Amino acid sequence: MALVQNGQAVTGTYSCKVETGGRKQGGRERTDVPVTGTLTGNKLSVAVGKQGRLEVTVDGDSMSGSATWEGTTAPASVSATRAK
Repeated sequence: MALVQNGQAVTGTYSCKVETGGRKQGGRERTDVPVTGTLTGNKLSVAVGKQGRLEVTVDGDSMSGSATWEGTTAPASVSATRAK
């Protein structure tokens, strides 16, 4: 995920490759999915395309919280660190 902040507005893109399942068990890939959201204080809330939602707390170069994806029944825990 690559994010850019402009005031409270956050935009960017999300890309991933899942190695198992989908596309005849060869995995699936998402490339340059648009990300839009807001940062209020240390709370970041973003939509990932039309399929996902990320709600995290930012702490310096790290963030952690939960993600929900279309077709899932429960949020997943997520954490990330700023790339250097």
